[in-house]
Amino acid sequence: MEYTETKSLIYMVFKLIIVGGAIIFLLGLYDSAFSQDLDTQNLEKLILTPRIVQAVSYQDLYTNRTYMYIVDLDKFNQTNLNPYFSGAYNQNYGFMVSIYDMNNKKLKEDLYYNKEFYEYAQPLAFSEYFDQINVTKYVFIKKDSKLEKALLKIIFVFQ
Repeated sequence: MEYTETKSLIYMVFKLIIVGGAIIFLLGLYDSAFSQDLDTQNLEKLILTPRIVQAVSYQDLYTNRTYMYIVDLDKFNQTNLNPYFSGAYNQNYGFMVSIYDMNNKKLKEDLYYNKEFYEYAQPLAFSEYFDQINVTKYVFIKKDSKLEKALLKIIFVFQ
């Protein structure tokens, strides 16, 4: 009799371990299925970069065609950038746009979107709360009907 009680006790403990493990597995499965955080920063960078470039691109007066990656230095100002982002104000990211010649000399003043957030978050980039993505594009600048090589640098900061 003592042997069967011990046997049934061992069997009950074994069943408890199996059922407990199954419950923990199912709870973990439920949590992973319904609480996913998506990282959309690279997607936002891919969407915003052409928009920024278009804001400062050269536009032909006769054909009204915009030449992407040919920067018009007269359009490289905050006034031309703001309309491209006026309805899309987002407090979770900011960026700075700079343009340099091939000797790394700054050609114009930097442009900002959500400057207050950018200046707050950029020193804290790469921390657990903020991320930074740097984009460098080779562009041309139009000077006196000639094209010269330049670098367009965009620094995105995300929360």
